[in-house]
Parts: sequence; C-alpha cells; structure tokens
Amino acid sequence: GARLTAPVHDPDQVDDSSIVEALDQLPPSGWTGPSGHALSPAGHERLVRLAAELARLRRTADLSLPELVAEVERALLLDVELAAGAGPDAAAARTQLDTFTDVAARFHDSADRPTLGAFLSWLRSAETRERALELGEEGITGHDGDDGVVPDEVQANPHAVQVLTVHAAKGLEWDVVAVPGLVEGRFPSGGSKDGKDSAPGWLTPVGLLPYELRGDVAALPTWPWRSVPHLRAAQASVLEHRFACGAHEVLEERRLAYVAVTRARHELLLSGAWWGTRKSVLKPSRFLLELLDPAVPSTADGLERVGCGPDLPDHEPQGPNPLQAVQKVHDWPLEPTLGSREVLDRAAGAVLGAGSALELGPVFAALSEEVDRLLAERDLLRRTHLEVVLPSHLSASRAVRLARDPAELALALRRPVPGEPRATTRLGTSFHEWVEQQLRSQALLDLEDLDGAGDEAAGPAPELAALQARFLASEWADREVVDVEVDVETAVAGTVLRGRVDAVFRARPGAGGLTRYDVVDWKTGRVPTGADAEAVQIQLAVYRLAWSRLRGVPVEQVGAAFFHVAQGVTLRAADDLGEPELVRLLEAVQPVS
Repeated sequence: GARLTAPVHDPDQVDDSSIVEALDQLPPSGWTGPSGHALSPAGHERLVRLAAELARLRRTADLSLPELVAEVERALLLDVELAAGAGPDAAAARTQLDTFTDVAARFHDSADRPTLGAFLSWLRSAETRERALELGEEGITGHDGDDGVVPDEVQANPHAVQVLTVHAAKGLEWDVVAVPGLVEGRFPSGGSKDGKDSAPGWLTPVGLLPYELRGDVAALPTWPWRSVPHLRAAQASVLEHRFACGAHEVLEERRLAYVAVTRARHELLLSGAWWGTRKSVLKPSRFLLELLDPAVPSTADGLERVGCGPDLPDHEPQGPNPLQAVQKVHDWPLEPTLGSREVLDRAAGAVLGAGSALELGPVFAALSEEVDRLLAERDLLRRTHLEVVLPSHLSASRAVRLARDPAELALALRRPVPGEPRATTRLGTSFHEWVEQQLRSQALLDLEDLDGAGDEAAGPAPELAALQARFLASEWADREVVDVEVDVETAVAGTVLRGRVDAVFRARPGAGGLTRYDVVDWKTGRVPTGADAEAVQIQLAVYRLAWSRLRGVPVEQVGAAFFHVAQGVTLRAADDLGEPELVRLLEAVQPVS
C-alpha cells in the first residue's frame, strides 16, 4: 500500500519516466492491469533479469570507457558467443570487438570530456556522417584525424559478408557479389513524369548549391532562367530542367550500376521484388531488364549469363500486397544470447555439478542462505506501508485525483505509467484546437473567411463535425471572449496548483452592475455522476482562483463551468467552492512523522 504525505522539502519534480524506471518498479508476478494486460511468467522473469543487469551496469557507469565497453560485452555474453565459435569468422568477429575497444580507449585519451554520453553522441555523429568505424580487412579500422577517427580504405575481407555502398566497393573485387533492390525508384532512384525521368536537381532540396556555382557546371544540366519571358514559360522551363536533371541522375546511377556488376570475380547475383512496403507493385529496374536481355551484350567481360529461376512474368501481380497481411510477432525483451540459452543452461548445470563433485556444497549453501535473506527482505519491503511525498507543484487534474482517491494518486506518483493512446483523446485534442481557432478569430473574421472553410473534400471526421455543431448551437458560441488557452498557476497551502484554462467569457449583464466572468473548460467525454461529479469540481475551483489572481479580478466575480460538448450540457461550479476548500484538501494530507 501507499499513501500521500506532505512534502518536507522542495525536490525537483519530473513528470516523464524512462523504461529504466519502469523496470526498477516491476509489478509482482501474476499482476493484471485494469485493462486486462498481464505479463507471462517467462516475460516477467526476463524483465526481472533485464532490470538487474541494467542496475548492475548503471553502477559501473563511472568506469573508463574501455572498461565500460568490456562490461557491456560481458553483460550481453558476446565474449561467450565468440569463444564458443570456431574458424576464421569467429576470429574476425573477435578482432572487431577488440578494435572497437581500442576506439573507445582513443576517445577516452583524446576527448576533453570522455564521458559515456559524449562517447555515444560521437558514435551517433559518426554513424550519421558515414565516415567512422567502417569495416576493414580485420574489422574496424581508423586513424586519428583533426575531427576524430577517420576510416582507412575498406579492404575485401574473405572471412565476412561485407555490406557496402557501391561507392565504397569501387576498386575492390569479390568471388561472389549480390546487388539487391533492382527496382525502379530505388536503383535507379529517380521518379518519372509524363513517361520521362524527373528529378528536382538543386531547385527543391534545401542547402544544395545551385549548379551554376559548382566547379563541375560544364557536366551538369543548366536552367536558362535569365531568358524566360513570362511565368508560363518559366513553369515549362522548370519542368524541362527537371527532365534534364532526371536524365543526368539516371546516367550517373548507370555508371554506379556498372561499378556494381563488375565487382564480381566469378558470380554475380541480381535481385528485385514485386512487393515492398507500399501498396503498389514495384517495377523491375531498367538495369536488371537490360542485363537479362540476351540481345544486350554483357557489360562485364568474361561473365556468362546463367538462369536463376523462372523468367520474369509477362504481367504484374494483382491484388493487395501480401507482405502487409503478415503479422509480425517478436518476444520482448530479446534474448541477448541469440538463441543459445539452452546451451548455456546446460553448461551452467555442468559447472554446478562439477562444483558439487569438488565438495563446494558449503559454499553454495552459504550463498543460498544469503539469497533467501535478501528475498525475505524484499518481501518485507513490499508489505511495508510506504510514504509518498506530495509534489510541491500539482496540476489541476492531479488535484482532482487527490480529491477522488488519494491512495490511487500516491501509487501513480510512486510508479508513473503512461496512459494508453485512445481515439477519444485524439478527438478531444482536435476539438480543442478547432474551438481555440474559432474563439481567437471570431472578433476578426467570419467563419466563411477561415482558411479551408470552403474545402469540402478536407472536411472534419463525422465525430468532430458533431462536436462542432453542438458547440455552435450552445450558449458559448456567441459570448464575448476575454481569454483563450491561458496557462495559470497559484499557490495554495504551500503547494503550487497549475493548469490551462480553455476559455474565459464575459458574463451577461446582471444585477449589481459588477462585471462577471465565466471560466469554461471543454469536455468531450461523458458527464460525471456521483462522487466523480463532486471530485471534478476541484478542477474548476483551481481554474477560478488562479485566473482571478492572474487578472486581478475578485474571485466573487468569477464563475466556472464544464461544457460537455457531446451532450450539450453545462455543469457550473458552486460559487462557494474556492480557496478554503482547496486548503482543506491539501491540509488533509498527512505530514511525514
């Protein structure tokens, strides 16, 4: 169990939680969530092991980078995997890991701040730039440059399957070369318009140098923009320039295709696919069709065409993409031992058996007794009543949860869990954005003047349209707007309450001549009843008090209400619901003894 306590200090409050924190506070075995979600015994056991391993690694974060790399290597059992292998492939893999450790050591010795975060940022930068940590003859190679590790020239490795770009493969040769992805739109990568190859050249991508300013301008398509007489001619010239850029890019990729197919010493494998990730069928690359055409001479001297299966069909396949109908299922978290858990379990059993044969029983008995004590201590902590400190900043929605069920809020603070995404949440967000646009613009524009108001094809979803109609038929559609989407916060009994007011309207003139205001919060869900209806009044009390203090308006002149849009119902807060009720709510929290 858990209960809230008043704060005895002002710690930094963080609303977001990471997966590491979730693993540190796993539910017990056999737990079932409110929506029926549960963890299988095997899944719970894996998460417990993962949590323990991550906790151990966090305790080693102050080690040097080479030592930390070695710890991670042992945690993932990579050393065991490689030691269990045989042949030159295992030796090459071991060399790669050792060289990566050397890279970490060089970074540790040369960087101004050789922290783990800095090293990870450097690795991400190196991966993005595609300049560092490339595979060489014996694995990862590189030398120190002005801005870090720069790779040496890539060498052909007979003990590995090397995945390279065509640019990186230039000048090398392998016994067998495979060129995958030979479909239009990938290799060559350009698109087409009106049956012609089309590419934007330098006109569309941000940051590209205009062709006229480049040193190789003589070999690039030119756009004669100076001689264009009028706008229509300019549009035609841009289209012609795109066609010229498309033809130029296809020619450049044809040269790359020549490099790709001439890397093979004995065997060349070419492949494409009708289906990819899109719904439409992919078309075979023109390069593939030319290489398969017996009438076209082979582009590689000495290469003999060998059939690799049935010829291409005369027509494209019909129907939906079969890959989109395949349901992908994976266990999580993944086993770090790459499927060799059973082998390792047998090896561990053999070690335990050897220990018993060597009369190590007393040692194991002592360890078992210590483990039993630790497990008993853990169970005792789980049964102990825990104190949860109330944050010094509290949102209006959490104040409602405090009024409804303090124990439930205490558990949420102790173990934050993100809520499930729901379609109703997205609908509420869309409605709030629409109302905000209406209220901000109603004093300036008619609804017919808004952007997109006449675009019938891009109309709102039926559910959103129904909410919009309810709002336009309500009393709030033609009221005088004072504030829209205002962030408010105010201190009550030592706790800062905060929230976001959807809208504030000037009330209709009444008796007494005093100007009154209505603070309104839009609700797209159901109308609450019973205890829930009383608890949500706390949210209105927070908004009412905070806005009155923000604008310097006496709280007696401010009313508050929920407008439940789907039902067209307005629920008003009682006028006597204010600061005293909020003080009593917060002071009811028990202080730490």
